[in-house]
Amino acid sequence: MRVVEGRSGSRLRVWIGVLVTVLMVAAFTPAVLSRSTMSAKSQTIPAGVSSKAVVLAGAGHFAPPHSDSGYDANGNGLFDFLLVNASVQITAPGNFTVSGTLHDANNTLQIYNLTSAGLPAGPANLTIWFDGRPINQSGIDGPYTVDLVLFNENFSLLDFGTHTTQPYSHLDFDPVPAFMTPPHPDSGQDTNANGLFDLLNVDVQVQVNVPANYSASAFLHDASFTLTLFTFASVFLPIGPGSIRVSFPGGPINQSGIDGPYTVELQLYESATGLPLGTNTTTTQAYSHLAFDPIPAFMTPPHSDSGLDTNGNGLFDFLNVDVQVHANLAENYTVNGFLHDANFTLTEFASGSAFLPIGPGSVPVSFPGGPINQSGVDGPYTVELQLSEAGSSVVLGMNTTTTQAYSHLAFDGPAPVTPIQSSPAVTTPTIDGMITSGEWNDSTLVNLTAISGNTLPAYLLVKNSPTMLYMAYDAVGDTSLSSNDAAALSFDTGNDAVPSNGHEDQFVQGGFGGNPSDQSHWVYNSSLGFWSVEDAPYNPGLPNHTGLASAWGYGSSPALGANHRMYEFAIPLALLGSGPNQTLGFFGGAQQSPGVVDTPTFRYSLWPIFAGGPIPLGSYGDLIVAGAGGGDTTPPTIAINSPASGAIIPVNSITLNWSASDTGTGLDHFELSLDGGTPIRLDANVSGYTVSAPSDGNHTVQVTAFDGANNSAAASVTVTVDTTPPVLSIIYPVAGAVLATGTVTVAWAASDATSGLDHFELSLDGGAVTVLGPTEGNHTFAGLSQGSHTATLVAFDLAGHTTAVARSFTVDTIAPSITLSAPAAGYLSTGNVVVTWTASDNNGLARIEVSLDGGAPIALGASATSTTLTGVSDGPHTIRVQAFDLAGSSASDSVVVTVDTTAPTASLTAPTSGQLFGTSSVQLTWTASDATSGIDHFEVRLDGGTPINEPAGTATYTFTGVSDGSHTLALRAFDGAGNTILASVAVTVDTTVPIASLTTPASGHLFGTSSVQLTWTASDATSGIDHFEVRLDGGTPVTVAAGTATYTFTGVSDGTHTLALKAFDRAGNTVLVSVAVSVDATAPTVSIVGPASGAVIPSSASTVTWTAGDATSGIDHVEIRVDGGTAQTLSAGATTYALNGLSDGTHTVNVTVVDKAGHSSSKSVSFRVDTSFVSPSGPYGIVGLTSIIVLVVVALLAVLLIIRRRRRPRAPT
Repeated sequence: MRVVEGRSGSRLRVWIGVLVTVLMVAAFTPAVLSRSTMSAKSQTIPAGVSSKAVVLAGAGHFAPPHSDSGYDANGNGLFDFLLVNASVQITAPGNFTVSGTLHDANNTLQIYNLTSAGLPAGPANLTIWFDGRPINQSGIDGPYTVDLVLFNENFSLLDFGTHTTQPYSHLDFDPVPAFMTPPHPDSGQDTNANGLFDLLNVDVQVQVNVPANYSASAFLHDASFTLTLFTFASVFLPIGPGSIRVSFPGGPINQSGIDGPYTVELQLYESATGLPLGTNTTTTQAYSHLAFDPIPAFMTPPHSDSGLDTNGNGLFDFLNVDVQVHANLAENYTVNGFLHDANFTLTEFASGSAFLPIGPGSVPVSFPGGPINQSGVDGPYTVELQLSEAGSSVVLGMNTTTTQAYSHLAFDGPAPVTPIQSSPAVTTPTIDGMITSGEWNDSTLVNLTAISGNTLPAYLLVKNSPTMLYMAYDAVGDTSLSSNDAAALSFDTGNDAVPSNGHEDQFVQGGFGGNPSDQSHWVYNSSLGFWSVEDAPYNPGLPNHTGLASAWGYGSSPALGANHRMYEFAIPLALLGSGPNQTLGFFGGAQQSPGVVDTPTFRYSLWPIFAGGPIPLGSYGDLIVAGAGGGDTTPPTIAINSPASGAIIPVNSITLNWSASDTGTGLDHFELSLDGGTPIRLDANVSGYTVSAPSDGNHTVQVTAFDGANNSAAASVTVTVDTTPPVLSIIYPVAGAVLATGTVTVAWAASDATSGLDHFELSLDGGAVTVLGPTEGNHTFAGLSQGSHTATLVAFDLAGHTTAVARSFTVDTIAPSITLSAPAAGYLSTGNVVVTWTASDNNGLARIEVSLDGGAPIALGASATSTTLTGVSDGPHTIRVQAFDLAGSSASDSVVVTVDTTAPTASLTAPTSGQLFGTSSVQLTWTASDATSGIDHFEVRLDGGTPINEPAGTATYTFTGVSDGSHTLALRAFDGAGNTILASVAVTVDTTVPIASLTTPASGHLFGTSSVQLTWTASDATSGIDHFEVRLDGGTPVTVAAGTATYTFTGVSDGTHTLALKAFDRAGNTVLVSVAVSVDATAPTVSIVGPASGAVIPSSASTVTWTAGDATSGIDHVEIRVDGGTAQTLSAGATTYALNGLSDGTHTVNVTVVDKAGHSSSKSVSFRVDTSFVSPSGPYGIVGLTSIIVLVVVALLAVLLIIRRRRRPRAPT
């Protein structure tokens, strides 16, 4: 296994997939979904979260980064899947779905998939599996973009996201096993050598990388989807090129009336996995629908429906649907019908078959009325019909019809069911699945085949001992051995039609319907509301289960020497809560299986009624358990006194009288039935009854006498009921006939379906009556005069009923006239030739016949004045019209014409479909030819505008002034006969330059770095942006992909520069925009001139001077800081700054120069201020100090002199 981890991408934009995702999420369950072009993969669900949890509304968002990796599932060193791990932050727990669309930059490769899971609040990851094979087949290397969409369980859109995968090579991924390689040739195939195609074959071309079985599905249709056909084929293909032939039946193509070419949509699958491997579309040759064999028959709606009352009680016993069918081949046809209401509460299946001659006909399908009555559902009902040849599984067509709005009460309820009277068991059968001679002779025999609807011939055998009920199915109609055959018994043990615990049991033997262990006992579970398994196989240790057994076998029985299926059951009566002389509700069938079923043919039989599935307990019949000791086993006696057998009864009712007796338990009741129909129950004291005969014909009335032990004996009589007069019609002359002779033979057809014909009486114009025998069919009158005559004929049947008919006719010998008015002699450009004429006759026309080249004429009505001959081939032809009057006289006219219906050929050589033009002049070039009458001229047209005529021999035309946008260029070629062919091509014109504008930087913008970012917006309304070029100062252009909106120039030197953007649309139109900017990445220079570093300034005021410069953007301002204090901002040109109020001591001045790009440079200088008078460095320097010393010395000297003078003695005076 090889796994590669990937990197995350930035959030961009979602291009496609949102609609697809919503539909996919809505279509599937909240379980993990990973099926698009790949097999499903499981999504891990965090611990503590149920995959079946239902959360009202989850909330969350994407929390990138996301990651991706390749996954090698088969260990061949190539990735089978590309996994994208979507990181999400869940803020409210719920069921979440992430959909992903993986695509390349051009969307040439697109793969959709999604995954879902229930998630708690907090961070989580959802992994989307993308099939690697389409990536390999695309030939496109990564990285790929994955557009992500996050939904919750309510399909609310929560967030978008985008992920960029690693730069995979497409060769890192497994190739597809096979792919289609068009073109796919097609051909017609004639299988019955009648010159018409029975099949249209398409040979699907496939390149195989892995030898395997491959399947191709094909959908054929015309442009309007009026004709649609689907087919499928599979074949094993080795490595290399191969083909799969798919075949469409030709009959539906013929019936559609639609000529080709046809579109065929193809899809290739891997047969074993169902993996879709690709789709293609091909177009067939331009077949004529008449080149294909017609289907044997097809339905022609509408289909009428009606109720049928067979027992004369005023309620419908059947709902009949007369399916209208047109037969092209005379044979037997079958129609299967499925009747249902809108909610499928009522469902019935029925079928009908009939031999149909060529032409229109009908096949009746009869649905029993009992289930309709019982359903309680009123009409109208929907009936789905399927037509096929009898004995064939090939479907010739399907129709749906809607019946009238019947009331369910208009139908007869189900016939009363005669209870099954179990017989006392004289012998105990061995439950081994084999019905052997003498083993079941003492049982009651029920013929299941006699129940209407049952399809599997079988017998049900029933007997019981005081403690055990024994039942067997002898399935004489199931002569094939299948492990899926089965038989079943169901009991309403309470016989109350109420399903409840402990009162219902079902027993199934066989393999049908998932029967566990081929043997199972089911009981009704009222808490669940359906049947559940009690024990499978039977468990004799359960209460009342001792002796419970069943078995199935295959062999011969007394009823059939050939091998067939048999089933035997032994059921303890205590298990059923029953005993001797008690009545059980019984159904021959169960929830899991029909009563007895032959699974390979799915023929089955039930008791007491046939149904399409399990019946409710209320429809169960009665099974009477025989009493202990056997009781009365002698049947009563009965004899019918009247009518006599063979009697003819002229009314629609039969009155019977009988006599009966019983020496045992006595008579209990009678059942009277007509022709085996539903019996009428009569009391034991009744000895006569009048029964309605619903139809004429032979009828058998049977009266069955039952004694108190349910023993019975029957007597019957067959009579003929004839209430209908004979059928009589005059077949010649026709009504109102005009005859050309005075000798007229009157011919007739007559019949009497019941008692037969006795004789005829014929008269002319009210004259003498001629009596004719019952076998006569015509009589001739001679010498009749001109004018009108009436013949009257009366038929008598043996029951005395009569039918009279009359026929009037006219004698006339004048021929009609006819003149052909169109077409005129000469040249025709169509194979559908309209022929018109005028015709007349003094006594009226009978018909018109039109023929072509002496072929079989087309017969038309007398009033017809035109017809169209279709499909007339190219070449000279003779058209003849002939008028016939009512007397058979005729006249004709003809004309010779020449037909040319072949259209010219034309193809466009330039431009190609979808071609893009950057100019408003578009040249159309073509080639054209016509083999018969030659090219006459051309018409060229732009977008359905006014056509422009071009002479024959022209091969180009230039459209000028074509506006921007999509356009259709069309060429129509006309041949000399007026036949045309149209060819067109779609192109796009884009002469408008795209729109582009620079959003940043602004003109003159100053950048302080060498990296300059250009941003823009651009659009093109017609062809779209193709790419961009960006350029610096006229240097080499750099190409930037469409969709990009920024570009950064790096290493830009200081100075003024021009940034330029050129936008190219797909038609080659360009627009140029530019902006001038400046770059200054260098700091300014600064140098302090004075004071000098370390200088002593004898004053509290001083001036700082400096020099500064910036070569590019220039100085913006100067900042002065003294001793780290607040900066003083000076103008750009300042070079000095006066310092005042400086205290004695050391000071530092910082000069910072800032340029216009924001760069700065700083210089600092330190000096000392000393303002003391006596200081040598003070304002007077050494002079001040010296002066003070001198003054002091002088002062001291002065003081000393004064003192000395005072002490000096005065001179004597």
